[in-house]
Amino acid sequence: MKTLKLLQLIFFMFVTLYAGGQTITKTTSSNLAGTVCPVSGTGYSVSIPSNFGSCKIKWTVTGGVINGFDNQPSVSVTWNDVRGLTSTIKVTFSGCAEGNPNEGLFDTKSELILSIKDQPFDTFPNNVINLDFCNPPQSIPITVPAMVVDGTGGLGQPARTEAVYLWNLPAGWKDFTTGKTGEFGTPSRSITIVPLACAEPGVIVVKGSLRGWQGCGSSEFSAPANISLNTNLQPPSVSVSPPQGFA
Repeated sequence: MKTLKLLQLIFFMFVTLYAGGQTITKTTSSNLAGTVCPVSGTGYSVSIPSNFGSCKIKWTVTGGVINGFDNQPSVSVTWNDVRGLTSTIKVTFSGCAEGNPNEGLFDTKSELILSIKDQPFDTFPNNVINLDFCNPPQSIPITVPAMVVDGTGGLGQPARTEAVYLWNLPAGWKDFTTGKTGEFGTPSRSITIVPLACAEPGVIVVKGSLRGWQGCGSSEFSAPANISLNTNLQPPSVSVSPPQGFA
């Protein structure tokens, strides 16, 4: 029995060495090792041994869609925009001629999909700011909680990845540092806003985004955080009593 097992092990090692094995290689560059951007295509190729012969190539994936055909050494994969999903691509050699040691050999490669689609911000206390019409303070610092990609930053996970931030200021306000109004992006989760004249009411909308990352230009935004600017736009009222004898 021991001799049989030893012979089986030797045969397996011989077959593996003879076949040359196969390795999936990602051909699209990645900002972060072990991760992929969703929606946009990510390229992969498989090494083909010299004794490949009439073997066929079969590609399969979980968490995405293959753009390409079987029996090709290279394909592209469109990964689903799903938070925290570890996806896998697999290639298998099959249909080989009898005795070809490549029959049934396969390789897999797993990747974390970088996604913040519909991810909510943590709660924060300064989501309502009350201001006077034209009285100080007229320079308002705004900070939202950090938006970190699910599946990064933990033990055994890819390095911590933080989103960039897309701000949309209401009419009458601008970013103090850049002077930008309306919608603009920043790498920081903190900005300072100032009114263009007297303070006006409105709602600041901020979303997390991965579109500043190479290859993630089609990924979805996070859920929005809304920050209300409440102001008293009515001038002070004055009460006047008519003189005696007048209505």
